[in-house]
Amino acid sequence: MTATESAATEQAQMLAGIEQLLGHCLLKLQCCEHLLKQLVVQSSLAGPIAQWETLAAERAARFSTMTLGQLINEFLATGVIDEAGATAAPTAAKSTASPHASFRHALAMPAHQIDSLQRTLRELLALRNDLVHQFVRRFALHSLEGCTAAQAHLEQCLVCIDSHLQTIREWVRTSVESIEITDRFLQSPEFDQLLRQELERAAPPSNGRPAMRQGPSRRRKRS
Repeated sequence: MTATESAATEQAQMLAGIEQLLGHCLLKLQCCEHLLKQLVVQSSLAGPIAQWETLAAERAARFSTMTLGQLINEFLATGVIDEAGATAAPTAAKSTASPHASFRHALAMPAHQIDSLQRTLRELLALRNDLVHQFVRRFALHSLEGCTAAQAHLEQCLVCIDSHLQTIREWVRTSVESIEITDRFLQSPEFDQLLRQELERAAPPSNGRPAMRQGPSRRRKRS
């Protein structure tokens, strides 16, 4: 085998490794996107209780076509709150026809951690866009030097993406646990009693007027 043939064989092997690394990076980025969708979809719901199943399906469908950048924006806007402040739950439109309810799950953290989180997620998005749109332009894959540089870059990207993926998985785990705790409380006798008390307190008297207390009766004395 000549030197030229040997170099060509080595380059072909490196190209195969680069394609494999790039594929791993993109698959893990898709996992990040999928988990972010799950976080955003599960973060809140509001509306008539009887329609919650339909509303949840509609919400999932609305976010299913969002890009990673759109999901990051939505997550930062609704899925993260400053633990020093208070954020109200989503408001359901009031109606006298059927009972309404709303809930919200969000990650609470200090303001400086929110700033760091924003930068980190923006970096992840920039990394994704670079791999998808600029990778072939950045590296001269027709040469051994270009292949070597591309391989080193992808290995660094894979480490970075793995770190982000583990963090997002932890967020999802925390969110799922929170939802399960909430669900258990909603099905508990304590919640049922609390709900009955609130409904009884809010309900008007049946005749539309406050109930009148009847005093003790007095007998008329005959002369």
